Amino acid sequence: LSNMYPDWQPITADNFLECLENGALLCHHANNVNDAARKMNSLSTLTDCKFRTGARPQTFNARDNVSQFIKWARRIAGVREVLMFESDDLILRKNEKNFLLCLLEIARFGARFGVSVPAIINLE
Repeated sequence: LSNMYPDWQPITADNFLECLENGALLCHHANNVNDAARKMNSLSTLTDCKFRTGARPQTFNARDNVSQFIKWARRIAGVREVLMFESDDLILRKNEKNFLLCLLEIARFGARFGVSVPAIINLE
């Protein structure tokens, strides 16, 4: 993600969850996947995620951003329920594993439209 979005805060292994916990970068990425799908004329009627860029972590706006991303992941990306996470899994760190599994599934979805993916997805 850090290479894909250099204008955002640099993402490292140490600050990964902190950079994503307000949901803004997640929604931004979802919208980029939508744009890539539109360019391929695969899915023309996609709904973009509406989000607040400056949402502070653990606030209502941050939760709303994460909720918008979750809705997008279910409806547009078709992430199966077993791979989904809940807002608290990210915001309160209740289930980081589910959050990461969902992100990997989103990467697989984006790969179909030429979106850059983590090396682990390329190895599959």
